[in-house]
Amino acid sequence: MKVLFNPTAKSYRLLLRREQVHKVVCNMRISPGFELLPMKNSDKSWIMNGMNFAEGDADFEQLAVKFKEPATAQEFKSVVDECLDVLLST
Repeated sequence: MKVLFNPTAKSYRLLLRREQVHKVVCNMRISPGFELLPMKNSDKSWIMNGMNFAEGDADFEQLAVKFKEPATAQEFKSVVDECLDVLLST
């Protein structure tokens, strides 16, 4: 899972590709209403809702991302929170 910044549009986006075929699975914009929710029974996973542009068309989807370590999951949450703080301050 990557967090990308577009300096022209001043926007952030989450991008995830499948490892072997490099197919885009998640292409979701981080906007002021974006929220990561903890997955029940796991400290390594987050659930997110939003418009996913992975297939070219925008579809509202609920996706989950799971990390190998709880620390990595917390770091991901911190980065997303920082992006939201920047968006809300502008």
